[in-house]
Amino acid sequence: MVAPGINLPENYIIMKREVLADRIVTYCDAIVAFSIVNGLAFLIALGEPDVRCSIGEIRYFMIVANLFFPVLGTAGLIWLRRFELRLRGGEIEEETVARFWRIMHCLRIALIWIFAVLVVTGISGSAFDPNCAG
Repeated sequence: MVAPGINLPENYIIMKREVLADRIVTYCDAIVAFSIVNGLAFLIALGEPDVRCSIGEIRYFMIVANLFFPVLGTAGLIWLRRFELRLRGGEIEEETVARFWRIMHCLRIALIWIFAVLVVTGISGSAFDPNCAG
C-alpha cells in the first residue's frame, strides 16, 4: 500500500508477502548451494599433496572452522523458514504440501551437514597420509 498523494513510476514494483516468501526460499537454496560448492572446493584442494601436507598443526582449527559454517547455515535456514511461514500466513493447510515442505527443509539441512562431515573427514584423513611424514 502506498501513501496517498505519492506518485510512483509506472514500472514500480511493490513487494508482496508471497514474493518475499519466495525470495526467502531462494536465499535458503543459496545457503545450501554455497555450502556444497564450498565443501567440494575444499575436498578438491585436499586432493593436492601440498595442501594436504601443509594443514599439519592447524588441522584442529580447520575442523572447528569447517563445523562453524554448518551451524550458522542451519540456524539461518531455521530462522528463514519461520520467517517464510509467517509471511505465508501461518500453518500450511494441505497435509501433502506441508509434508513435502518439511522434507525439503530437512533435506537442505542434511545436505549442509553431509558436506561438512565430508570436509572434516578429509581434513582428519590428511593426518594419515604417508607422504606427509616428517
